[in-house]
Amino acid sequence: MGLEIGGTRIRICIGDDNGKIYCIKTEQIDFSHGDNGVTEQIIKMVKAAAKEGGLPVKDVLAMGIGSAGQPDKAKGIIYNPANCPWKIMKFPSKLEKELKIPIYLRNDVAIAVYAARKIGHGSKFSQLVPRWDAAMTIGTGTNLAVMYNDSLLLNPMDESPEWGHSKLNTDASYLPKCGCGGRGCIESYISGAGIRTRTLHVLEGILKKKKQAILKDPILVEAKKRLSKKRVDLKKMKPPEFIKMVKAEDVFNAYKKTNGRDKTAKTIVDDTSTYMAYAFGDILSSYPLIPYVEIFGAVAISNPELTVKEAVRKLRKTPIKFCNRDLERRHTQFLITNIQNIGLHGAVELAWFELDK
Repeated sequence: MGLEIGGTRIRICIGDDNGKIYCIKTEQIDFSHGDNGVTEQIIKMVKAAAKEGGLPVKDVLAMGIGSAGQPDKAKGIIYNPANCPWKIMKFPSKLEKELKIPIYLRNDVAIAVYAARKIGHGSKFSQLVPRWDAAMTIGTGTNLAVMYNDSLLLNPMDESPEWGHSKLNTDASYLPKCGCGGRGCIESYISGAGIRTRTLHVLEGILKKKKQAILKDPILVEAKKRLSKKRVDLKKMKPPEFIKMVKAEDVFNAYKKTNGRDKTAKTIVDDTSTYMAYAFGDILSSYPLIPYVEIFGAVAISNPELTVKEAVRKLRKTPIKFCNRDLERRHTQFLITNIQNIGLHGAVELAWFELDK
């Protein structure tokens, strides 16, 4: 079985050894009853998926878990889980005791590598020696996971590196604050959260000059459309409050709607692909033998031409600006994933990978 736990929801599935998944169950995480409550919620979901699949829980061979935060595989716990009211989640070790099946635990980006190498773009490079596989998320956050032959590249604590919090910029004139509390991280420039932060900074500057007229800004027009569908009452909302409701998707929608003519949206979108090219250049310089990077996450998947593909075009056009490698001789491919539910697939493939050792 595979389990994916993010900042707000839990997803569970059954998977076979041919890359297929079944009986997907999704629920919002119920934090109201503490860690034991989350454990009970997951156990009920496991039983529901198993029942739907006609599979007794005792016949489940193993469970792979991909989690936001920093999992400790040895202890079966997760440090600093996203949006969780407490700092350590202990449900993985509790699940292992309750369900009496092996539990394998990695972070949400690391498990994507297992899916990429088995059923993603990595299957095309499986004959290379040595073998390198990599996965990168460009969604709400940003991170990279790399596998060499059959081993994930981890730190001495057996944890996945926080590549997304490498510094991309140190220009003191404006350093957007990252979710980690630092400034200038890769994540704060190319992730959904980072794009939103940069957009708010620009819109707040425009607000000081345009006041009420800012409500006609194409980005805010797109935000209004999105929020209206969710029946959010905008009538009594003042411009400063409204601006804080903007998301990265509103910026990309404004760019597309105006065919790139809106100056604010164009600047943010163009800058994002440039920052992304620098991030890709960092990967090329740091891991010169990686043949591909499997990219997933809402920012990349929803806007491939404006993000990943544009970043690659910039990288190829002036490689010396972004990295130190001759891209004509050897070029890592940055490829948008074709895998739907890559997190669940990755969790299942992690379980099979560990069982096959």
